[in-house]
Amino acid sequence: MNTRKVKFSGLSIKSKVQYIFTVFVAIAILLCFVFFVSITRLKLTGTYVDKNEDKLNSVQKSYLSVMENVNNISKLIMINDSVLSYLREDGALPNNESEVRRISDDAVRSELYSILNSFSGSYTVFILKQREVPSNNI
Repeated sequence: MNTRKVKFSGLSIKSKVQYIFTVFVAIAILLCFVFFVSITRLKLTGTYVDKNEDKLNSVQKSYLSVMENVNNISKLIMINDSVLSYLREDGALPNNESEVRRISDDAVRSELYSILNSFSGSYTVFILKQREVPSNNI
């Protein structure tokens, strides 16, 4: 095989221009690809940041909404007449009045259900009432 090496200086003007044009086109395509990739990365990064910011804002609004609901539920419970009378009544009832107490507990429970049903979501409410400990149990 006869391989012949041709130097650049030995080429004709037309071949030199074609060769240089081909190199410049290859470099231009490479630079365009690099610019395209970098611009695409910047836009995707911006899009991800915006989406994450939107998600964080959504979670924050949801949290604030739930906290506002809890605040409103607490206020409604604490101004409810049945709940207030339940908390104010004496805890020591004789055994023959236990049926009256159950009705009172049921009334308070139904008031709580009606308050909680007016809000969306699932909430658990505890009403803690301090009771006196009989002295004979000490």
